[in-house]
Amino acid sequence: KEKVIGEDILKSLQETREEQNYIGPCPICKKGKLTFKRGKFGKFIACDKYPGCTATFKLPHSGLIKNSEKVCSVCSYPMVLVIQKAKRPREVCINPNCAS
Repeated sequence: KEKVIGEDILKSLQETREEQNYIGPCPICKKGKLTFKRGKFGKFIACDKYPGCTATFKLPHSGLIKNSEKVCSVCSYPMVLVIQKAKRPREVCINPNCAS
């Protein structure tokens, strides 16, 4: 029964990771999901339909980044929560051209 339990735990961990990394639907291709990715220069957000959709968004380098599950009222792009030491948490739109 150890093998079955191990498979169940692995499946649960993968589902939790996917849920935590999900940001929202891709505003460019409308078909994919935006997720957190880790690259050569740090964390960023990208569409999972790559190479069909090349949507990527930068993230702040400092602080803990979490999904805020909110949408920007100006441009309707997803927002993320930035938590920095000794500062109040703030919600930031991922669109670099947003006026908010």
